Amino acid sequence: MTATINFDDDGIPLKIRGHASGLDPDGTYISLIYDNGSVDIGGGAACLPTDGSIIDRMFVGVWKVLPNGNGILRATNLELAGGGKVYVCPTTSKTVSVTLAITGDLVACGVEG
Repeated sequence: MTATINFDDDGIPLKIRGHASGLDPDGTYISLIYDNGSVDIGGGAACLPTDGSIIDRMFVGVWKVLPNGNGILRATNLELAGGGKVYVCPTTSKTVSVTLAITGDLVACGVEG
């Protein structure tokens, strides 16, 4: 399984575009973004939040999986009314995951690059 996710953070909204291959067409996949404390140390430990919890603003989006196993991620994350953000800013994050939504199993984890 391989995936590439690009973040365009030039203001509001944050635009996210991703492409993947090797996904199970019957699976539902999501991506989460992790903070600076989560560094690429290899394996699943790279995609663990430093405080040990999953928080709403880590959610990037849901992958659309095609019958051939290729995936497309298109998401737009906005600031909340009142000034809070619904995402962790990519400039303060280090890793992004592709995760099976139903089981929470980590499928892939990558470091910014």
